[in-house]
Order: sequence, then C-alpha cells, then structure tokens
Amino acid sequence: MDQHEKIKYLANLIWLIRSDDDIDSKEEMLLDKLAKGIGADSFSIEEAKNLVSSPNFISSYPQQNADALQLFEDMLLLAHADNRLASEEVELLQKLLEHLYRSIHGENAPE
Repeated sequence: MDQHEKIKYLANLIWLIRSDDDIDSKEEMLLDKLAKGIGADSFSIEEAKNLVSSPNFISSYPQQNADALQLFEDMLLLAHADNRLASEEVELLQKLLEHLYRSIHGENAPE
C-alpha cells in the first residue's frame, strides 16, 4: 500500500471505532498497533482522523481483495476490542462484506 492507501485504510478503522460514539482506550491502542502493522506512522493516523472528521467523508475500500480482507479482519478486531459489538459497527462490517462479495463474484452477484 502506498501512503494514500494507508491513510484511507486507517480512515476506515477510525470510522468504525467512532461509529458508536464511544471510543475506548483499548480501541485506540489497537488502532496504533494495526497502523504499525501496515507500516503507517503517527502522521498517517492524524491524516486519517482529519479525513474522517471531514463532513464530506465517504468510506472507500482497498482495491485489492487481499487488502480488503485484511481490513475486514482489522475492523472485526477493533469492533471487539471493547468487549461489545455495537449495531453501528455491525452495519459497517456488513457493508465491507457486501463490497468484498461483489468484488469477488462480480457486480451482478445476487445480494
């Protein structure tokens, strides 16, 4: 992933942890760990936070299926970091799964 893709990736993670309006310290710690795992620095995290804070923010998923699957795994870890799964988090995970399904099976795949 290039720097821009890493920021978009992190923005999805931040969007998830902010979705239930209850950001837990465990989520923040895991976000930092996941960011390091993709080779992102603190500047990238701040850029991603600014992106998500923008009123025009629209989530976009990685182009490569492997990266999108990794994003799903990371989002799932973050969603469970505070030991509860909020309905807002479930909705975001479902959207990513639908994207992955269409990406793998084609745009005309049954929903």
